[in-house]
Amino acid sequence: MFTAAIFDMDGLLIDSERAFMEAWIGAARRLSLALSPEDYAAVIGLTDAESDAVLSELLGGATAFAAVRAEVHHYWAARPDPAEFALMPGAHEVLSALREAGVPCAVASSTGAADVRARLHERGLRWTPQRRLLIDVLATTDGHVTGAALVERCRE
Repeated sequence: MFTAAIFDMDGLLIDSERAFMEAWIGAARRLSLALSPEDYAAVIGLTDAESDAVLSELLGGATAFAAVRAEVHHYWAARPDPAEFALMPGAHEVLSALREAGVPCAVASSTGAADVRARLHERGLRWTPQRRLLIDVLATTDGHVTGAALVERCRE
């Protein structure tokens, strides 16, 4: 048995990766640029800097990348918490089982704390002192959780 569980929010608790992909592909299309789901799949799991470099290359350079990124930001600004961010199948059941077993849970995310709380709360997940939000772990890890940073933050 284990004594705690740490979850990533995007792509594990909430099915947001598909929505992000569709936003990038749609933005590229609106600017008459090609970006396929297969292309976008290459950035999943990368750091922000790595993703930017890959997308810049795929879109034809820094200027095109900047234009698509601006279009994506505009898209999300108009819909800050889209309904398509569904709770992943089984997430609620797993978290409920862990709570019943007395296992503390936490969420590690590069998303801001207020957005994490709101997204999870709106999907029926309440974060109590037993379920902590591990935010700001990423400030020194270039947008990607490293094992060492996460372990250190948990020790705090």
